[in-house]
Amino acid sequence: MFICSGDPNVEANWRMLDFTSKNRYVANGLPSDVVHYFRVNAIGAAGASPMSDVTSAKAA
Repeated sequence: MFICSGDPNVEANWRMLDFTSKNRYVANGLPSDVVHYFRVNAIGAAGASPMSDVTSAKAA
């Protein structure tokens, strides 16, 4: 799972948030009133998948 709090079109703004084997993830401790962008990719026997589409959320 990757997160970006700046311009999601700038690759340098992305950082790894966490690894998980679950199909659901809750990102705790994010700053309030900031739009956060997320994307994921899967890693399997054949290697890493392409990145997912970007989605956004604003922490409460």
